[in-house]
Amino acid sequence: MKRILLILAVALASLTTYSQTQVTTYKNAVGYWDNSTQQYDYQDWVYASITFTFYQTYITANDRTHSIYRILERYPDITNETSTITSYKCLDEGNRECTFGIMILKDYPDQANIGVIYSDRMFMYMISVSKSNKQTNIK
Repeated sequence: MKRILLILAVALASLTTYSQTQVTTYKNAVGYWDNSTQQYDYQDWVYASITFTFYQTYITANDRTHSIYRILERYPDITNETSTITSYKCLDEGNRECTFGIMILKDYPDQANIGVIYSDRMFMYMISVSKSNKQTNIK
C-alpha cells in the first residue's frame, strides 16, 4: 500500500511540475510612454492569434520574435473595484527586465488583458475567455 501511495505521489508531482497552461489572444497593440502626458500612446489594434504558454518558471509566446519571459518573482495581486491584476517581474529573451501582467476586469469577466511592460513601452494583448480558455487557469 505504501508503494502505491508513493508511486501516486510521484506521478502527481511530475504532472504538476511539467504541466502548462495556454491562453490565446485575438488582438494586440503597442503603447509608447509619453513623458509629457505620463501615459502610454497606443498604436492601432492589430488582430492576431498569439498563444501564451505558462510553465512554472517561464512564459513563452508564439509571436514573431518567439518571446520568452523568465519569471523572477511574483508581485502581490492588486484587486480593486474594477479589476484584479496578477503580475510578475521577468527577464525576456534579450535579458531585459519587464513586468508581465494579467488583468481581469470585473465588469467583463469574459475578457482579460495581458500586458508586458518595459521602461519605455507596453505591449497589450486581449484575451477572449472562450470555452478553450475557460478550461485554463490564467493566474
